[in-house]
Amino acid sequence: MNKMRLSVAVGVLLILAAALARGRLFPREVHTLSRDGTSMNTMIRISVTGEGKEPEKVLDESFLLLDSLNDQLSLFQKDSAIARINDAAGAEPEAVSPDVFAVIEDARSICALTDGVFNPLVGPLTKLWKINRQMPSDAESADADARMRFRLPDPASVDELLPLTQVENLEMLSPDRVRLRRKGCMLDLGGIAKGYASLRLANLFRARGVRSALIDLGGNVYAVGSQPGGAPWNIGIRNPKDTRGAPIAVLSVTDAAVVTSGTYERFKIIDGVRYSHFFDPSTGYPVRNAMLSATLVTPDGTLADALATAFMVMGADRAFKFLEDRPELGAILILEEDEGVKILATRNLEGRLRTTDPSLTVHFF
Repeated sequence: MNKMRLSVAVGVLLILAAALARGRLFPREVHTLSRDGTSMNTMIRISVTGEGKEPEKVLDESFLLLDSLNDQLSLFQKDSAIARINDAAGAEPEAVSPDVFAVIEDARSICALTDGVFNPLVGPLTKLWKINRQMPSDAESADADARMRFRLPDPASVDELLPLTQVENLEMLSPDRVRLRRKGCMLDLGGIAKGYASLRLANLFRARGVRSALIDLGGNVYAVGSQPGGAPWNIGIRNPKDTRGAPIAVLSVTDAAVVTSGTYERFKIIDGVRYSHFFDPSTGYPVRNAMLSATLVTPDGTLADALATAFMVMGADRAFKFLEDRPELGAILILEEDEGVKILATRNLEGRLRTTDPSLTVHFF
């Protein structure tokens, strides 16, 4: 009998020791840690909630991942995988990492999904137009305005580049090789890379057991779970006419990407006309329509990023038709209207989207 009691006591002690080792008996303090930085040509802010030193470890890992993705996916970094693929255009395939292969494959798939509106081979047009600068702030004023004025490219130069933007020039050789068939072709993943990165980070956090995190890659937001207290995250939707970046609306979300593209991001002023950095692949020229910004809401950050870009090219009517067949997607479209704006949103966001100005109305469709 005494031996049995001793065995039970030892067993209890072992269980208690194991629980203490895992922190389950006396849980470690839960806290939120945020970190700012710069990567992928934008300002980064990531907040993670967890126990003990877990948030710090996950943040370290996430910033290392971002730097690794930037080193591989940057169009302007000379030794990136994208630069190597572009330099080898018309020659032999380039071996790439699983991340690079995956994001290019995603870009090609979304190109097909949007009937070519989202085109990862607009690189030659990006290079020709050089519309790759952030919009100047008020503080930069006159000097910045001078820097943003350029000459309109020669129409013959634009026409000459159009054959290089055809997606058929992109060859994917599974599992790890990519080739551009014609010399002069250029991959440009600027419209999808941050979305892919946000999804990779979200999946990393989930794999590490993080239940609450907010990833902000310069307007490319991913909400992991809910806020630490259990409430949905509140994401501001920028007013495209406010140079200070103030929100025009607030959206409540959990476990979803919220990605916005807008005409305020990058532009050129040519002969007094403002040209955005969104190109129509069929013409080679920046688009000019009533769309001021497009926000996509979906758990797939890669898709959200690419479609936000595509909708800016499509314009409102084509974006409506695209969304009609895909009720699982959430979208907020802000259009130019007279001297103001018109806010349109998909019906599945009703009850979760509110304007910051009571005089503004959201039109759900």
